[in-house]
Amino acid sequence: MQTYCPSCAIEVAPDARACAACGANFTARDGWRPTTERPVPSPSFEQELQEVVKHRIQFRKLARSLFVNDKKWPWQATLIWALAAAWYGWLFSPLVVYRVVGVPELADLRVIEGRLRMEGPYTVYSSRLPPPRYYIDNESGSTRLHCAPLPHPKGCYAISYACYGTSSNATVWFDRYFGILQIRCIKRDGDEAFFPYDSSVELDVLKQLGRDGKGAVIIFPILLFIYARQVVRVYRGSVEADASRT
Repeated sequence: MQTYCPSCAIEVAPDARACAACGANFTARDGWRPTTERPVPSPSFEQELQEVVKHRIQFRKLARSLFVNDKKWPWQATLIWALAAAWYGWLFSPLVVYRVVGVPELADLRVIEGRLRMEGPYTVYSSRLPPPRYYIDNESGSTRLHCAPLPHPKGCYAISYACYGTSSNATVWFDRYFGILQIRCIKRDGDEAFFPYDSSVELDVLKQLGRDGKGAVIIFPILLFIYARQVVRVYRGSVEADASRT
């Protein structure tokens, strides 16, 4: 027995929970139910239904085009593109955070006091080698610190050139993403050293963004542009193929 949607007159299954064409809900207590008599829709409703179906087909074509896979752009190329875009997007992210959110003000930073400790091989802030692990120990426990934005932290300029490595006591102004942005420490000879907020932002944040992000600023937008062109090409191809059939 054939049943139809009372809203759009499209054939539906007797136990259907909703109409796939117009979206009518058949599960509501006082709502529509599939009927054995096919309603006669008005001409205006048929035209609206055709527009809805047309838009859904175009949306499905666009969604399929996002998964580029054809002779000109096989799935292996999409995989390589995704890995490259993920890597350069990771390198590009600190610049986005810096431009959109910005470096927090000094008053908003977390102030931590204790004994400064460094583990691992010593590297200067400009080195490409992995930076040492910085900690500050106090009565509350041990807190892991870092310098420069979190995706690729560096050796701390402030600790290397102001405090001359680890010291007996230190006070740091710390942000979880941008790292140490101000530090006051006691050097090994007993003198006090202070590395201010402005200098940390300039040397540990801005200089690192310029050094590590300069390649990503160019390559990441190019990768997005290449992928967008492939999506548009596949979408236009599917539209032209449908037009040629009709």
